[in-house]
Amino acid sequence: VESYFEHAERMISEVVDHEGVLGWAKRAFSLSRVMAKRANTAQTAIALVFLVMNLHTLLRHLFCLLSILLFPSAQRPPCSVIALMSGPELAI
Repeated sequence: VESYFEHAERMISEVVDHEGVLGWAKRAFSLSRVMAKRANTAQTAIALVFLVMNLHTLLRHLFCLLSILLFPSAQRPPCSVIALMSGPELAI
């Protein structure tokens, strides 16, 4: 059984992860500049930003995989390090 403090710590770490993703979206993909007048237009703009963010992550992982397959003996950092250099993993 999870104690109250363990549960609170887990919830805080999840909030911090989500805030990191949202901060990345605001800085890198101009999420903070959405100025639609209608609610459904704003929702569409936000959904498109998250689609682009997910495509960015997918392409980053694809590039990493291709670099390993095409150049197996190249000296480079592990793909997880490369992935962390360009932004947080998407958890949303």
